[in-house]
Amino acid sequence: MIAQVDRVEPGVLPPTAIGQITPILALDLATATGWALRDARGVVTSGVMTFTLRRGESSGMRLLRFRRWLREMLGDDLIRLVAYEQPIIHRKRRQLNASVAHNLEGVLLPELEGRIDYVSPTPAEVKKHATGKGNASKAMMVEAACARWELDVEDDNQADALCVLDWALDEIGEAPGA
Repeated sequence: MIAQVDRVEPGVLPPTAIGQITPILALDLATATGWALRDARGVVTSGVMTFTLRRGESSGMRLLRFRRWLREMLGDDLIRLVAYEQPIIHRKRRQLNASVAHNLEGVLLPELEGRIDYVSPTPAEVKKHATGKGNASKAMMVEAACARWELDVEDDNQADALCVLDWALDEIGEAPGA
């Protein structure tokens, strides 16, 4: 007899036991990808991983390096939720970093699909949550991340990932005081 396994639809986390902590990986996708990880003990680590192309490399190498790094970050199914800032490309001014983010998203989603839940807030949602302004500057985001996490933040990429993590914690009701 085959045991029936409850399937979790993407985007719908099963309820956690009281006191259980949801491990979350938060990402700000770009050539310099900001990341923030809250593990199952509640410890938060963060940083920036750079996927700059080396001389003579095709853009596919960036994607291969990102996939290898992502698989290491996801571990052996230890992460229960990935939150990443939605890449936005403006119609009138195409931005290289936004195009890179879209390509990285194309690698990210197949790695998560059917295994790990994910959410993708817009940049304006993350900024409004962090600073109260949907059009906050990079400096304001760095300041908000430093204040919230009491960390020295390397740059705006790391700050954005930490702010995405804070947004995700608030959304799933695991933010301090929630």
